[in-house]
Amino acid sequence: MIRSEAGKKSWPWPLAVMIWLIFVVAMMIGRAGQVAHFQLPDSDDYTRLVQVENWLDGAGWRDVTLHRLDPPNGVVMHWSRLPDVPLGAVMAAVEPFAGRDNAAITAVLLVPSLYLLAFILLVTWMAARLFGEEPAYLAPILAAFAVPATGQFMPGRIDHHGLQVLLTLVMLAGAIRLYEGGSRRWAVLIGAAGGVALAIGAEALPQLLAAYAALGVGWLLRRPGMIKANVATSVSLAAVTGLLLLLDVERGPYFVGACDSLSLVYAMATGLAAAVWLLLWAAESRLAGPVARGVAAVALAGLATAALLLVFPQCAGGPYGALPPELAQSWLTGIGEAQSAFHLAANDLTSFLMYYVLPAVAVVTVAVSLVRRPDEAHWWPLAVFLAVTTGVAMLQIRGATVANAIAVVGAVPAYHALYSSVRRRVRTLSRVAAAVAVMVLSPLTPVTVARTLKQTPQDRARTVVDCGLPESLRNLNALPAGTIMAPSNMGPMIMARTHHSVLGAPYHRDVDGLTATLHFFAAPSDEAAHQVLRREHVDYVVYCVGEGPYSLPDLNDPHALATRLEEGHVPRWLSPVPDPRLHVFRVEP
Repeated sequence: MIRSEAGKKSWPWPLAVMIWLIFVVAMMIGRAGQVAHFQLPDSDDYTRLVQVENWLDGAGWRDVTLHRLDPPNGVVMHWSRLPDVPLGAVMAAVEPFAGRDNAAITAVLLVPSLYLLAFILLVTWMAARLFGEEPAYLAPILAAFAVPATGQFMPGRIDHHGLQVLLTLVMLAGAIRLYEGGSRRWAVLIGAAGGVALAIGAEALPQLLAAYAALGVGWLLRRPGMIKANVATSVSLAAVTGLLLLLDVERGPYFVGACDSLSLVYAMATGLAAAVWLLLWAAESRLAGPVARGVAAVALAGLATAALLLVFPQCAGGPYGALPPELAQSWLTGIGEAQSAFHLAANDLTSFLMYYVLPAVAVVTVAVSLVRRPDEAHWWPLAVFLAVTTGVAMLQIRGATVANAIAVVGAVPAYHALYSSVRRRVRTLSRVAAAVAVMVLSPLTPVTVARTLKQTPQDRARTVVDCGLPESLRNLNALPAGTIMAPSNMGPMIMARTHHSVLGAPYHRDVDGLTATLHFFAAPSDEAAHQVLRREHVDYVVYCVGEGPYSLPDLNDPHALATRLEEGHVPRWLSPVPDPRLHVFRVEP
């Protein structure tokens, strides 16, 4: 076993690597064939691939404009270039020998697998730090069953969410070490990881607040050196955020005051946070008790927030505050991952259990442990991170990814108790066999199995044979280059696998393209729909049945063009183009 830096604790890294290898092989068997045909898990993965290829083809480091989205001006994305680096490095190394397509396949298989290894190693290391080596044997096995988290590391999943999960775990690991008395370089690491996560995507803000809250609790509990750790974290965060703002962001309107991506808004926010902690450090001797410290921290944080909103009032509505009401109502409310846990429980109980069983087990386990053993102060970071991320996950399903990743660590004591019970009753079981038995007995297994069995044969077939069928895209790519009107969820796939431009994609910055797409498919008459196509200079119309609730308007509306198309009513100005899967039409004058 490898010893920790203090030489006091070891952790089962060989088991973590073995579980990773087994899991990677299983996922490759299940997904590699689809990835080889460029059937990626999500529309965001196609968009990420387009962004990487644009970079390799000569786009500047700061230029994240998708020029083939809503032409002729394109759409400046809110995504950072940073997650493109490992993908671009693999593709640049492989392309000279194997060509662009094989280089892309190699990258989308290799990079998520390496992220998965980092994920399993991190949760195993933290479990060993908090609970000891023996319970930590369960962490890598438990990680394999945390489907909402591990799903971000499956082959082809190249969006930035997996990387943000890893950075969140780094922040949690740093906070744990600081509670154990680790040096302030852990605080610098927390700030640096937070700055990179924030640069990658503003959705990392809750995790960053969790790190601040965890260290703030340590200061309230009068943990030694915690005030200096908070200052070091804040200064590191502000420095990294400012540096990345200069290096990673295109000069222009989004550099000035964007609320949905790294901009002066977040540079000012992190700078104010550093100022708050410097003031608290200066006043610490006059803040004797936890109440005085808490009041001072809340007051200064409130003043800093008020100052930020005074300078950037447009951010009071959040990252989607500038979205027109029409799109907020018709598009944003239909995005599944933006729904609450309560909505999911009412509509899909099995999925609800799959997303929330593990966080619930972890929250209860850590809460009970802290009540029973309040002297274990180094558990507080885990408790705070769990509380914040689980709360976010209750508000929006997309937060369940990070909540489940952290819950892998928090649930270890509960599953170790079950593991110990199994070992006592069946003494002939080996350590690994008993751990596997625990996973089989755990609530996660029947939930995952039920979720899989719930799919109909048609559903399972659709994941392999869908609108991204290679021959369909080849046929579409054979047509002369043009602008395509398609449901927004199909836009990224068409951009990634053809030479065409698309009008709409599921991104809030594509306001004009999304609005035109909505107006076309919801058009109450053929003439109204034709006017949209003429105004946007569209050459082709492409659609496919079953593309999801936020791709097409409500098909129950008998007046919408989408409904009429599904019923076989094709306007005279649409000329069909033969295709085995897609509905493809050439727009006639």
